[in-house]
Amino acid sequence: MVIPSPFPRYQEAIALASELHGDTRRKHWDAPLLAHLVAVSTLVWEDGGDQDQAVAAVLHDALVYGGSSFDALSQRFGARVAEIARFATDTRQAFDSGPRPAWLERRQAHIQGVASLPDDVLLVMVADKAQECQEWSLQLELRPQSRNALPGGLEPMAWYYNALHHALAQRLPQSRSLLILGRSVRDLQKHLQAPSSASQLALEDWLSSYPQRHQPELFH
Repeated sequence: MVIPSPFPRYQEAIALASELHGDTRRKHWDAPLLAHLVAVSTLVWEDGGDQDQAVAAVLHDALVYGGSSFDALSQRFGARVAEIARFATDTRQAFDSGPRPAWLERRQAHIQGVASLPDDVLLVMVADKAQECQEWSLQLELRPQSRNALPGGLEPMAWYYNALHHALAQRLPQSRSLLILGRSVRDLQKHLQAPSSASQLALEDWLSSYPQRHQPELFH
């Protein structure tokens, strides 16, 4: 006897993500990209998300890295899923029209966009960033030399996640994923080569001024 799945669209999304991304590995460590996508969707489910949001979480890299199109996702899973997948990613400018903005400009636009995006998009965005930041905090704890793989060092990444955490906290203060992101940001900060006498408040101020210290020539 075959028992039908209570979440057939979610299963279909995982199958599509597996097809689109194949054996693609993460950029900075040897793990399947698919594992990240499923992990993000798990955080979305656990944070009270619905099936559309969990599907969009699984497919949030399909437009940028998977070669899919907005129309294809919309036709297969619905316009809401496609919209969430598009706006939850901080690299959406890669498939929008016009030249791709520089790294800092993309990240600043992403942070500023939090104020106007719908909550259903933000729930997927915060899960994605929580999972990424937690991965990095664990990686640096186990292998501190991993920072050498980062353009510009650890500071720009710590600035980005910290600023994004503050922006998301204004919109989703009760989010479970936000708690994970906040704890992971603090773990990242332990690895920063910040002013040695910096208190937590001074560290926050130092991090927030990162755009003035940004070195664009270190980024591609």
